Amino acid sequence: MKKTLYGFGLGVDGQFGIRLSGVSDSGCLAAPQQLFGAPVDEFGVAVTAVACGERHTVLLGADGKLWSVGANESGQLGRSGADQGSFTIYPVEMGTRIIQIAAGQNHSAAVSDDGRLFVWGRNAEFQCARTGPASITKPSRVVEITEAVQVACGANSCLALQQSGTVYVWGSFLAESFAVPRVVSIFSRIPVVQISAGDDHFVAVTSAGFVYAWGRNEYGQCGTGDTTDHAKPKLVKQLNTMKTVSVSCGGNHTVALTKDGRLFSFGYNVFGQLGTGRKEEAQPDPQLVSELLGSHVTKVACGRVHTVAVVNGRVLSFGLNSNGQLGTGSLSNAVITPQVVRDLHKVTTIFAGYDQTFAVEAPEVDLMSAPSAPLETPKFLSMSRLRQLFTDKSDNKLDIIGELESVFSSAACFNGSFAYTDDRRFNCSPTNIAMNLDDCMYTFNLIANHGDADRLGEIIVNCLKMGVFEDGNIFGRCLPSENPEVCKFLMALPWFHEMVHPEKYYDDLFIPFVKLLNSLKRYAPELLRRWWSGLATRHFNKAVLVLMTGVEHQIDHPDEVDQFDVIITLRLLKYLYKLNQDYAKVPVDHFYLDSLMEKADVRSDYFRWATDGSAEFDENEVPMALGSFLSAPSQLQKPFHFVDYPFLFNAEAKAALLEAEAQFAMYQAAQRPSTTVIPYFGIAQFIRPNFHVEVRRANIVEDTIHVLENASPHDFAKPLRVQFHGEEGHDEGGVRKEFFLLLFQQLLQPQYGMFLEDSESHYVWFSGLDVADAVSFNFVGRLCALAVYNAVLVDFPFPSALYKLLLGHKLTVDDLIMLHPTEGRSLQALIDHEDNDVEDVFGLSFQISVDVLGEAVDVELKPGGKDIPVTNENRTEFVRLYIQRRLELGIGDVISQQLNAFRNGFRNVMHSKILDFFQPHELMELMVGNENYDWDVFKENTEYKGEYFAGHNAIKAFWDAFFELDLEQRKKFLLFLMGSARIPVAGMKALKMVVQPVPSHLYPVAHTCFNLLDLPNIADKTEMKKRLLACLEHTQGFTLV
Repeated sequence: MKKTLYGFGLGVDGQFGIRLSGVSDSGCLAAPQQLFGAPVDEFGVAVTAVACGERHTVLLGADGKLWSVGANESGQLGRSGADQGSFTIYPVEMGTRIIQIAAGQNHSAAVSDDGRLFVWGRNAEFQCARTGPASITKPSRVVEITEAVQVACGANSCLALQQSGTVYVWGSFLAESFAVPRVVSIFSRIPVVQISAGDDHFVAVTSAGFVYAWGRNEYGQCGTGDTTDHAKPKLVKQLNTMKTVSVSCGGNHTVALTKDGRLFSFGYNVFGQLGTGRKEEAQPDPQLVSELLGSHVTKVACGRVHTVAVVNGRVLSFGLNSNGQLGTGSLSNAVITPQVVRDLHKVTTIFAGYDQTFAVEAPEVDLMSAPSAPLETPKFLSMSRLRQLFTDKSDNKLDIIGELESVFSSAACFNGSFAYTDDRRFNCSPTNIAMNLDDCMYTFNLIANHGDADRLGEIIVNCLKMGVFEDGNIFGRCLPSENPEVCKFLMALPWFHEMVHPEKYYDDLFIPFVKLLNSLKRYAPELLRRWWSGLATRHFNKAVLVLMTGVEHQIDHPDEVDQFDVIITLRLLKYLYKLNQDYAKVPVDHFYLDSLMEKADVRSDYFRWATDGSAEFDENEVPMALGSFLSAPSQLQKPFHFVDYPFLFNAEAKAALLEAEAQFAMYQAAQRPSTTVIPYFGIAQFIRPNFHVEVRRANIVEDTIHVLENASPHDFAKPLRVQFHGEEGHDEGGVRKEFFLLLFQQLLQPQYGMFLEDSESHYVWFSGLDVADAVSFNFVGRLCALAVYNAVLVDFPFPSALYKLLLGHKLTVDDLIMLHPTEGRSLQALIDHEDNDVEDVFGLSFQISVDVLGEAVDVELKPGGKDIPVTNENRTEFVRLYIQRRLELGIGDVISQQLNAFRNGFRNVMHSKILDFFQPHELMELMVGNENYDWDVFKENTEYKGEYFAGHNAIKAFWDAFFELDLEQRKKFLLFLMGSARIPVAGMKALKMVVQPVPSHLYPVAHTCFNLLDLPNIADKTEMKKRLLACLEHTQGFTLV
């Protein structure tokens, strides 16, 4: 079987290429008839498209040649003259290869493969885009439009789609006629893939399957739920999720075909052309053609008042049949439900117009739903396309450059690029970007790794600048909340390799990108939130990296950037950071600007922030409106401070901020008078600059409790000074260190019953034993806060769970594993179990057994828990309640009471806004330090006094002896030197030991307040090590020399 062309309907003027006077008295073909005279090849008829006017027909051959037949009173056949027409199909001299055709009532149009657009025929309404003659009798180029890919004809109008995605309209439109093509501006950022036209209405389909319609709408042919004419395109919202792949327009009705093979129709329906089984003058809402449910429609076409569809090679038709256009074999007034056209069995494509229908039969049936004729679309980029260009043996750089220029100079093309090849390309929405970001990533990586990457990058930036970024108010015509397709490119752009080089393209690339993101946040905050939170880690991280790189550039060049641009960038980063807190996309340190301490005085920044009212300022009052982009820094409502963006601060910077906050609070507290009781004179007030604590070593706990109970809140805010009763040491830091060291050693002893140590992890936790009152735990909380407040590291062996709870973070199974490893790993095994037999394998219920002083106590995790088995469905709840009971509540909620008392005590002392900037592990390191030792850095940081220098024999002997010590001995040396074996959060670089000479007969002495070491002047390494080891065994007590 070869391809065969059939026609039926009105043919009195030769529309089918035959004279019907001897075939049909009515001038009609009521049933399909094979047509001859059309172009053929070895496979049969070689027709790829047929366009029908009211009384003429245009055919496109597979070889790109154009043919025409029928009436020609307006020159619509394109044969250089207006005459009585032709009953024979003749070629139209075009001089170029044609890729697509269309026909209006009395005019025709064609698109060539080089992007030229030609129109001819009636021109009284300027449908040929020319003023003057009423008819154009041969193809005339529309010079205003280049690089055309599609054209559609209304009755007396034209619609064109460019390679750039731009849509033009001209001719007669809503009672106005104009010859100069006008841009349909809404589509400047929406990727249109198909256009269609009715008598006086137009429809466009986008890459994501959205449908827009505009024009005459008295019968609801625009599908917008009303019958009001629309001068501008409106979204047919009821089709948003239907995956539309093709639309066809009749005179005053429209039919949409979905990827799933369903038909939706709307508009004029007096003759049943909507196929809904009823007649009505107007149907403004898309209606499913329910008679075809269960069938997969592959092609659809509309005539003036009839519709034809293809299902598994069979043609079904409905609507007006007065001229036989339904092909049923008879002339009837109307058919209101789809009827099968007999004698056609393997139809692959179908075309209709006015009162004619054409069908092509072929050996194989097409089972894909798509437009009837192949259509070119605007330039869209993909990895496969770029790889093809890069691997082309001709290595034609002009082709590569041309492709990139076409895509990146048009927001519509950029938004249509990197589309999925499956159903994910449809229904762009808050839950679906409808863009393959991995394909985007690989494509931009190909560009970045190209030998001419810098040149290609420059070309892309220039194109973006002139096209995508040219109009700052990108959402003024189409809000992203209505159609998110307008802003898809914002999710793709971070993968462009030049995005992380703001030093090259700050003003031309980075800042326009940031401002567009901020516009999206303004116009569609929920869309941005859903898109960013739904990104895979690699894409989320890339967005963070781009913004972080930009911020670093802004900080490096403060005099070259607008402060408002800095604020916009940081606000977007803050938004990303908050999303990351909720969705845990990347580690928080990806937001850290590690160079901040070097490039900004964070302590001074804090003091300004704390004193100029910024600390109390509502960040939501900062003007972030689109119109404020041009605001000068002086117009901002508050000064700029880095403290407003704490996510930028790494642990070291946060510690510096906390220290600055403490110093500021200490200064303020020191100015306030203290109240004390003076014997015989009663109450008196006086200025005391420090919080003085004097204790006896033998009664350190009791004495400290007594002092804290009688202290005022203002006292806690002052610098702490400690004195051991009967000792002459003046506290410059070292006595304070020893005070906390000894105090916590005592408090953690079992005799107090406050804390219990896990024998496996050696971490301690609240005992849960009702043996100590809440005051004791409040006391410990205050002590911990005092240590942090006064920048003293303490030996406080609590796991990270404590710091999570202090900062309001949720506990996870990892916290239980850290404290009780075996117990926690059992819970992890429950979580990780893959089979659907949790109840049988684990045999658990919502009742657990807790060891209390050697006795097992059963505790229900929720009411009736002993009778509720743990299953696959409820195991997550079980784990959550288990962790909560073990770490936060305890038996009888005793741990909860102890924990709350501790937390209240801690917060009563630490009235800190900065504390909440910390991550749990950072707060842990701030309190207890860390053991990230780098002994080479320790040596490099050491300073020498007097006759000592790095090459001195005594110094050489010291370091030789030191590096012979094992790790535990070195840690003891740190304890000897500075009162703690752990190092500050900033690491070894924050430690500076000062070594000064003393006579050779002495032993080393440490002045812990200054990290000062008195080192005897001896050059014998063995003797030096001996004396060091002797000192390390006696680390309590402090001596001033």
